[in-house]
Amino acid sequence: MCTVNGKFHLITSLFTYFSGIPVFESTDLISRKQIGHGITRKKQGVFFSQGVSKGIFAPTIRYNNGTFYVICTNGFKRKNSANNWQFYRYITHSRFGRFSK
Repeated sequence: MCTVNGKFHLITSLFTYFSGIPVFESTDLISRKQIGHGITRKKQGVFFSQGVSKGIFAPTIRYNNGTFYVICTNGFKRKNSANNWQFYRYITHSRFGRFSK
């Protein structure tokens, strides 16, 4: 969670669901409104056919000098590999426009 101009911005895990990483805005941390998603394009990662305990985990959102940053992990099954995790950094320059990878 981060605070920008008196508003709280929160994000949550959605694991293998697409669109991913819902973004919420709140002024009081009691009521909130969904204002977008951190992942809006399928090419941003591996999301489908991952099964239980895979997908996007523990995203965090930060803000610095007009830019929102979302950092998360994507756990998935790779063939013939012991490394089943990717780390992503998604960046947006506008108020939750399209994030880049």
